[in-house]
Amino acid sequence: MTFKLGEGKVAKGLDNGITTMKKGERVLFTLPPDFGYGAEGRDGVPPDSIVQFDVELLSWITVVDICKDGGIIKKIMEKGERNERPSDLDEVLVKYQVALADGTIVAKASEEGYEFYVKDGHLFPALTKAIVTMKRGEKVKLIVQPKYAFGDKGKEATDGFPSIPPNSVLNVELELVSFKPVIDVTGDSKVFKKILKEGEGALVANEGAAVTISYIAWLEDGTVFERKGVDGGQPLEFITDEEQVIPGLDRAAATMKKGEQALLTVSPEYGFGSVVAERDLAVVPPSSNLVYEVEMLDFVK
Repeated sequence: MTFKLGEGKVAKGLDNGITTMKKGERVLFTLPPDFGYGAEGRDGVPPDSIVQFDVELLSWITVVDICKDGGIIKKIMEKGERNERPSDLDEVLVKYQVALADGTIVAKASEEGYEFYVKDGHLFPALTKAIVTMKRGEKVKLIVQPKYAFGDKGKEATDGFPSIPPNSVLNVELELVSFKPVIDVTGDSKVFKKILKEGEGALVANEGAAVTISYIAWLEDGTVFERKGVDGGQPLEFITDEEQVIPGLDRAAATMKKGEQALLTVSPEYGFGSVVAERDLAVVPPSSNLVYEVEMLDFVK
């Protein structure tokens, strides 16, 4: 028997009792009349009877009302890994398929999936609202009401997909393939660290640590101005919080684990400021935003 809990499809005691069960569990429920078939009874069950049910829970699909207003209903088809969920700053890789109530597909990600920053959004609000509730590897089905989709305007046909009529309810198959955590290192949105590869253990370098890093650094236009520890070069060794490197790199390094790889975006205030900086491979103009791809090779706290 397949049914939805809490809708009176079974005796009240079963609705309550099944929520205490694990997948594959088999139990015997004993229900008093108030939680069984009451004073009326039913076919084959006399009034005011105590009844017993031998129940095995074969499987279930978790259903979540994401916005608590019925606007986005999420059915978890496949559970994800670990407990981390993406935040607004993180970059996510998702696969999805969007269909109308009649099954017409109106949008679909490529085979490789689609990558974007959660805060930037994609397609319609329901996607990002669902993504921040998901774990890595989780697969869900969403039922999305118009106010969290394209509302009373609908959407014109694009990229070979048909148009979406106004006030359409959408059925979405969504998978959170992976995500890269993004951290506001300085707390003022001036230095962001996107983790490309998780490091080892739980320890980070912290202030005053002797660190060894490799990196490639470039300007926004792609001009590489420095390399350390790549292509056979010597890595950089320094002590954090002693002003031996630009503040953005210094502060970010203090947050990294051994083996961690990260992409840093550094505003001028935490870079070379308003002066010209002559580096190994190029000149850094005044007030330049910088990008560093860094690997923490080792550190001593």
